[in-house]
Amino acid sequence: MAVRTRQGHGVNEDDFAWLRQVVWGQDQLGSVGPSMRYVVAPSISRPWFVLPWLGFVPTVRVALDGWGRLSDRHRMIRSIGVMKATGAVLHLSSTVDLPATPPLLVWLRDQLGVPVSGAVITGVKDPNRKPTVQVVGRAGDTLGWAKVGWSPATREMVLRERAMLDRIGPRLAEDPHLRVPGVIAGGSVGGSEVLVTRPMPARSRRWGKGAEPPRADLLRAIARSASASGRLHEGQLAGLPLWAQLSERVAAVADLAPTAAAAVEDAVRDAAGSASPTATVPIGGWHGDLAPWNLARRGDEVWLWDWEHAGDGRPLGLDLLHYQLVVSLYVRRTDPATALRELVVGAPGLLRPLGIDEHAARAVTVAYLAERWLRAAELARHGASWDETVHPAIPDVLSSLTSKP
Repeated sequence: MAVRTRQGHGVNEDDFAWLRQVVWGQDQLGSVGPSMRYVVAPSISRPWFVLPWLGFVPTVRVALDGWGRLSDRHRMIRSIGVMKATGAVLHLSSTVDLPATPPLLVWLRDQLGVPVSGAVITGVKDPNRKPTVQVVGRAGDTLGWAKVGWSPATREMVLRERAMLDRIGPRLAEDPHLRVPGVIAGGSVGGSEVLVTRPMPARSRRWGKGAEPPRADLLRAIARSASASGRLHEGQLAGLPLWAQLSERVAAVADLAPTAAAAVEDAVRDAAGSASPTATVPIGGWHGDLAPWNLARRGDEVWLWDWEHAGDGRPLGLDLLHYQLVVSLYVRRTDPATALRELVVGAPGLLRPLGIDEHAARAVTVAYLAERWLRAAELARHGASWDETVHPAIPDVLSSLTSKP
């Protein structure tokens, strides 16, 4: 029996079929060669988690590790109550037989040197969504996490993150606080780009969605480690290559939303043109997606992952502005227009401890907002829906900035 669905849910061929193809190389359900039983939770039609059936206790262990990675309540995940709840979810979930030795799992086995299975955390099909494979051993222990870049956009993200981790990891040997996941392996498998990183260390705790942003010293450490040179330097604000780069990227997506693109381009030109020729700001790299859910603590260490949007040649402070915006949007649930206005008003105070004065803060804020809108536009170019938290709200806010004397 290839599929057994206890609750009667049907197979969603737009989501689950995509997942099977990307991770297991299976075009349609049905046993082809050796197969392995998987649990699909909560159901095949909503395949948020796909877990290898390793026996009850190992499978629950896999589930707890995987769900704990998405949860803030680490102190609870080993409780008996959660164990029982997890077991109930598994009991009510669908089961399916999938290939036991797909190319991806064979490659992961060869890289780690031990037999492995893969649990997957995923969502709906999207050209910019990467399946994340929890690489597990026979006892349900998590050996690593593998990101699978299967589309043009996600392949680029995976390659960028691998390059950044290869750059950053050795630099942090002497840093007293900042840590990043170690790279186990990276390579091409069946047309996908795969990056495998080590699990988070034991006893690490999530940053907390309501936590304050990282301090100035940690933001500087991030900027240094992500920069090509490994350091921060003072750069002339008006002459930053970033302005020309932003304009080129706007031109490349202008046909998607001409009015919005024009507003972004006007703001970029205005910010570059109005900057004092003598004004300087600290320049380095940036993480690109600094958010509470990408941070954890262990003692005095701060762990930071998901470097797929990182880049170089950015003014210090972009990561801080991003952190503030995503907390406002996704934690406080502020509507986009209000969140962006609050960010613009608060930016000078946020950036002052980083050595950025009020006049430079406006230009740095424009650079961040343009960068954030461009990310959404470039993903839309690859077929994704527009991110409604930034479009058209960011072009609207930038228009209001440009129109001010």
